[in-house]
Amino acid sequence: MSAASALGCRECWFLVAAVRNEACDTSLTHWRALVFVQGAFSLLFALFLLVPMAVDFFMGGEDWEGFATAFSVSAVVGSVCLHFGKSGPIGRHETVYLICAVWTVLSILAAIPFLVSETAKLSYADALFEAVSGLTTTGATVLYNLQAKSPGILLWRVMLNFIGGLGVIAIGVLLLPCLKVVGLKDIYGVESATARQRFKLSVFRTVLYISCMYAMLLVLCTGAYKIAGMSAFDAICHAMSTVSTGGFANYDSSLGHFNSAAIEIVAIVFMLLSSCPFVVYLRLALEGRFRSKQFVVFVCVLVVFSLLGAVNLYSRNMLPEAEFPEVLRRSAFILVSLATSTGFSNCDYSSWGFLAVSGTILTLCGGCSGSTNSGLKMHRIVILVRGGYRYVKHMLMRTPFTVSEQSAREEALPEAGAFFFLYVFVFCIACIIVAWSEDDLATIVTSVSSTFTNTGPGIGDVVGPHGTYAPVSATVKFVLTVLMLIGRLELVPVFVLILSLLRGGAGRLLGIGRGAKMLDMFR
Repeated sequence: MSAASALGCRECWFLVAAVRNEACDTSLTHWRALVFVQGAFSLLFALFLLVPMAVDFFMGGEDWEGFATAFSVSAVVGSVCLHFGKSGPIGRHETVYLICAVWTVLSILAAIPFLVSETAKLSYADALFEAVSGLTTTGATVLYNLQAKSPGILLWRVMLNFIGGLGVIAIGVLLLPCLKVVGLKDIYGVESATARQRFKLSVFRTVLYISCMYAMLLVLCTGAYKIAGMSAFDAICHAMSTVSTGGFANYDSSLGHFNSAAIEIVAIVFMLLSSCPFVVYLRLALEGRFRSKQFVVFVCVLVVFSLLGAVNLYSRNMLPEAEFPEVLRRSAFILVSLATSTGFSNCDYSSWGFLAVSGTILTLCGGCSGSTNSGLKMHRIVILVRGGYRYVKHMLMRTPFTVSEQSAREEALPEAGAFFFLYVFVFCIACIIVAWSEDDLATIVTSVSSTFTNTGPGIGDVVGPHGTYAPVSATVKFVLTVLMLIGRLELVPVFVLILSLLRGGAGRLLGIGRGAKMLDMFR
């Protein structure tokens, strides 16, 4: 389960209350506990680096020494943190520090192989962008001529997708029995908590089951790609990218390189399966029932848009030599890839107006909560639509306006509305910042939307399906890198962290702690 789904609305707003009501000066004991856990994550990350290093060495690549360097740095960072840290309890609002710190530090460590690679040769801004894009399952890239890159680099990119999709936080919880750290269970969202209550599972067993299901999807997807015609290496790499809905591919033209209907159908199936909340799979395994309203709504929306897209392409003769079934497959592949925040492409759809616009809208809407998808999330959209319908009904019928139902909490609509406001606010601010350095409107809007929703490709010659983010300035890359992390963490933890820092020592140090209290006027 990704970190995007690790913090649900209920827990996030509880953390906001915790930051408001508790003292923000974390004790030395708690800080040492945070450092200790950070060290454990860094050591675990170092072990992951051994895999591409070994593959690159045995396949005759040129970058295994770079992975050895990255392994050494990660191991040293982890060892130092474990030495100066100490196992202990972690409070609720301190969990926010931990989540943000883990993602930031691991992103820096993940960039080292790209920085010292003989075949990639990236600047630090580009290396950090590529690493964060991988860990956040965005799939935006600054690399080109991927066929010339070493096997280790290609594998590391998709491994970052896979690690980020599963969630470094969720992986770390597997270390809880060894670390003897309490408090990390608060990173799980509403659906995970519901699953534990329903199935009477511990945090460890819940994450273990979900991780096993994630791995099972990987095995099935790898086998399906191999049967469809991929080589073993390509099948493994693209399966990692598909199941994580990350979107990194081994070729500049993405899955369009294979020009295979079978491969595209396999990708569509497993992108959809990976978009289903993993708690639903848990219910299927333990109760024999497969039920998820938001997944059904999500699939129905995709079916409708895919049909409309196919009719639009076919009626306008955009693919003159293709029959309707092929046009439908292309339309479905593009829209499923964008809506699930995967970002695979089989052609450059930038000039296809309906697909380009509807695909961009679907990326902003996002997929299902509790899966590896990003974006606004379908369950929030359903809540907002339901609330809007009730409001219109209230105005028409003059009936009492309520938002409570058996399937939704009373506070669900205000929470969804607040999240929607933050979502739009960050999106608009990011567009304004990027517009300071970029002039093309399509590049500005779609680069922000694609990185914020962790989708990857945008529209246009620069950031389009067959383009790269390499021509973008270093300043914009940094903004988009931060935006990818904010989108992956689903906004609220970042705002909680900022509010906590403003109210704490950092705010007093900068002289803005008093100003932060002005936010109380909006209560």
